[in-house]
Amino acid sequence: MSTGYVALNIFILIALSVIFLAPAIRKMIRKKLTIKEVLLKPRLEYGMLYIYLFSVVCIIVTINSSGFDENRDPDEVIEYAKKEELFEHQYWAYNKKLQKYRYDFEAVYYINLAQKKASETKDKFFEWSDNFNSIRILSYYEFYELTKSDKFMERELGYFGSAATKYIHYSDKEEALRNLDSLKIKNKPFVNCLYGLCQEDTDLKLNYFKKEIEGNGAQKIAAHLYANTCYLNNDYSKFDYLYANAKLNSYVPSYIKMEYAFRNGHLLDFLMLDIERVFKGTKPFVLFSGLLILFLWLFFLNSLDPFEKEKTKRVVFTFGISIVFFFLCGYLYQSVHHFFEFDLGKGALNDFIYCTFVIGAIEELIKILPFLIVLKFTKGVTEPIDYLFYSGISALTFSVLEDIMYFNTHTIGVIYSRAIFTSLSHIADTSFIAYAMVLGKYYYKRNHALLFIGGFLVACLSHGIYDFFIINEETKVWVIPFIILLLQSWWFVHIVNNCLNNSTHFDPQIKLKTGNIGTIVCGGLFLIIVIVYAHTAITISADYAVIRFFIALIYYFYPIFFLNVCINRLDIFEGEWNKFSLKKFIDPHIFFAGINHKYSSMPGKKIVLSPYGRQTLKLLPFLPLRSEVKERLKIGDYKGWFHFELDFPLVITGKYYHSIYFRTKENEVPFEEDQRNLVAIYALKNPELKAMGKPETKDLVFIDWVFLSFVP
Repeated sequence: MSTGYVALNIFILIALSVIFLAPAIRKMIRKKLTIKEVLLKPRLEYGMLYIYLFSVVCIIVTINSSGFDENRDPDEVIEYAKKEELFEHQYWAYNKKLQKYRYDFEAVYYINLAQKKASETKDKFFEWSDNFNSIRILSYYEFYELTKSDKFMERELGYFGSAATKYIHYSDKEEALRNLDSLKIKNKPFVNCLYGLCQEDTDLKLNYFKKEIEGNGAQKIAAHLYANTCYLNNDYSKFDYLYANAKLNSYVPSYIKMEYAFRNGHLLDFLMLDIERVFKGTKPFVLFSGLLILFLWLFFLNSLDPFEKEKTKRVVFTFGISIVFFFLCGYLYQSVHHFFEFDLGKGALNDFIYCTFVIGAIEELIKILPFLIVLKFTKGVTEPIDYLFYSGISALTFSVLEDIMYFNTHTIGVIYSRAIFTSLSHIADTSFIAYAMVLGKYYYKRNHALLFIGGFLVACLSHGIYDFFIINEETKVWVIPFIILLLQSWWFVHIVNNCLNNSTHFDPQIKLKTGNIGTIVCGGLFLIIVIVYAHTAITISADYAVIRFFIALIYYFYPIFFLNVCINRLDIFEGEWNKFSLKKFIDPHIFFAGINHKYSSMPGKKIVLSPYGRQTLKLLPFLPLRSEVKERLKIGDYKGWFHFELDFPLVITGKYYHSIYFRTKENEVPFEEDQRNLVAIYALKNPELKAMGKPETKDLVFIDWVFLSFVP
């Protein structure tokens, strides 16, 4: 590995140490634990520490690796380099092939193509040219000089190289054709492919590609070019030639075959091709990544339903019908393309409408239908959170099947975005519809159809805006999808909170372990980043791995952090319907520092009250005072009040107080377990009245300021 990438790895190590190691050490010191105790007796609360240690091992191994392996099989490098768009890796691989087979015209063409694309990325962040400085392709002038050689094959190489250079670097098709016409061997592999690429007439293109196929030349490339020409020209009149031949058919991309099958009414073939498109070429790591994402988000959904766990057979049934509906999605897309001739790529407004009312509408319909079947034909939906759980499983199934399809065809970085962005985004979008149904049944108790339609439209809009700013080339910007994801995280946890507050199986004794949920989900997402990093270093190169890892940390660290913030803000309060708060969302204490009060965990905790210096006046003779928090209350509009009972009364100004109420000085200030917390003490104005269940603000009188600490 080069010095620059070693330095970058060291920087990443330092950053991870600050992010994960420092907080873990502070927690260990506070709880008086040794490193040995933490490592030999693993604790869930130190999950991020263990992932950090795994990351350190991966980085150290990568630092000691050799970077790009120049002994790799060129064909293997070409396979991943095309997928990852590593043009200089392609450049290296085709050069290797050219060194072995000097007159390989296909290699001559693609090395020119890779050289051009690599040169176009020179000004981009993180280029790879340092690894390949010793390799270069002949210039047009040098190819031209070869045409004057006394050796026959040297002249042939010169003419073809000149043609390829003129076509690729200068877009001069006429000069390219003149050089091709000078070739004596017209049936050499790839010659007819280049002839076809230089033609303007579609029929001539297809004839040359067909001639390449029948001449047993570069059949795979020629079949792909033939099929792509039909697809781009929206003309499948001559596609039977490929479709009817099993060997040639295998070379054609699935999406092109699907369109042909749909146009000709081969609907069962269309379904089989759709399944092929998703799973064809799936490698073990792709399958592992998809399943890891599936189980991680399934754990998330399942953990948010603490009061009544769902039956496994019903969950499996939901997964099953969600898979079936996923493959109906292709039929709907093709119907829009075929019958309405409506597709992407026709301007910003067109793409926005398409993203919202085609992509958004089709996918949200496909995701909500399995839930409607579960709701109608099973008895599994018995409380508000079940609406989110089963619709979430449907959305998750859709997302993971999409994941596998994209992992098979896109760059390794797609695994990061799909795991962290897309899975939650799909779940959150579908939750708009599910929550609208919850409001209709449990809150408004009317207007069910109207609310469903409203939720569906909001889901389509959210889905469409997110996709539009990712897909459309004129408006492509990562900031807006980034903000949408943060809002979706905030929204989803907000509606989960309302659903749990109003559960028909509510049990105040059951506590939601938000800390554990946040550690597992967010730690798991970071673990995916590290695993992809290690896999990339092994299968591609150490240099490329560290760059992808660095970019992933920049792009995805904060969304993971913010998701953890949202999860930890789950605050169950029976019967409460909280309004969505954009003000709290943009509160810097929450948005950047992630501060949350965790008031729901207070009941049952043992506390001790001590003097707050000279500020404590009336309670001073009775302090320190020990008790146990009995309950949490909502007094007025604030849910941060707490109540405890005394075994003996406090006698203050001639009145006897048994029931004590307290709250923090400021709203939503958290109680710190390892330090003293300033609280205001209140009592009932009329001590003759026994402790009332829910006193109003007017019923309370301020007594004193004290420090509150927790008893270990």
